[in-house]
Amino acid sequence: MRGGTYTLEDCDADIQNNPLRTPHAVVKHWPELFDQALEIIFAKVKTYSSGQLDLKRKDFGGQFFATKTAPISPTGIERMTPLSGRVPVEWKMRTIGGHGTHATNWQLMIDLDDIPPGIDVNGPDRPHVGYLLTGKGHWTKRVDGHIFIEHVIATRNALGEETTIAAKAFDKPLGEGI
Repeated sequence: MRGGTYTLEDCDADIQNNPLRTPHAVVKHWPELFDQALEIIFAKVKTYSSGQLDLKRKDFGGQFFATKTAPISPTGIERMTPLSGRVPVEWKMRTIGGHGTHATNWQLMIDLDDIPPGIDVNGPDRPHVGYLLTGKGHWTKRVDGHIFIEHVIATRNALGEETTIAAKAFDKPLGEGI
């Protein structure tokens, strides 16, 4: 495990405790592993948004837009799986929570990341599903968290990363096509 100097914060979680999860097993069970990470993220988002955002897995398919894609695993998983090509590695959502003077325009970004060893970063260099929650309006604080897992199927920091067409739709003002 890399990233031994990173200290877990309240907004982080470590589900990297299964030494039997090989890259191949992660690909095979990716939907379940990703759902587990999303459940943790959504619970933390609900807490940090003071209950204004109560997300469910179905929201991920409807309110979120893929904003970046990357090639399947730069770590060699592609040799062990029929998966190929590019997959989403970053998603964003904008929504309004709360009412009246307590309303907040929220933005939530979720990404897959694995920083290669030797690259100087502020955050962890371990495979993780990351999230960033920001809000404008009623008092909010920025929350930047990580759900650590053994492997990710692709990483936002892969060479050749590209922005998807959905990102153009996401750039529209809140309420216009989102």
